[in-house]
Amino acid sequence: MVDPAPQIPAGEEPRQELPPEELLYLRIPPLDPDDADLDVVTIEDIPSLPFSVNRGALSAPEDVISGYPGWGIVSFPVSAIPKHLVSPGNAVYEFRLIHEVEGGNRAHVDVRVFKEGKEVTDNRKMNKVVKSLFRESVRSKADLVRKPNR
Repeated sequence: MVDPAPQIPAGEEPRQELPPEELLYLRIPPLDPDDADLDVVTIEDIPSLPFSVNRGALSAPEDVISGYPGWGIVSFPVSAIPKHLVSPGNAVYEFRLIHEVEGGNRAHVDVRVFKEGKEVTDNRKMNKVVKSLFRESVRSKADLVRKPNR
């Protein structure tokens, strides 16, 4: 049985600053038949930026797969998101968690990237080394909460 999602008192807004130990929940798609035996979070499970997650303080893990039958759930702490990374060409990439209610989901958080202060909305414009380092940072602290179906 899953614990119900924590409730926020009426009229109180969720905090914008997320504590480093708070868990974030990410949905991952059903597995390919070749991957059915995997019981670990892979680098491929971490999506390209930008992407969204649910805050653990405001939702149960299963909330992130509501409407997505067969999908799995990965959890990782806020601290897995690096504050910034520097590319080999010395460009500074900053990563931000933007808590915005979306479609009535109060736990929704966007994970966004900024290069030299300007938001990068097209993942293809990110440095490949930075992309790789970011995904590995998240993957290394991630746990498989629910294995996806194949």
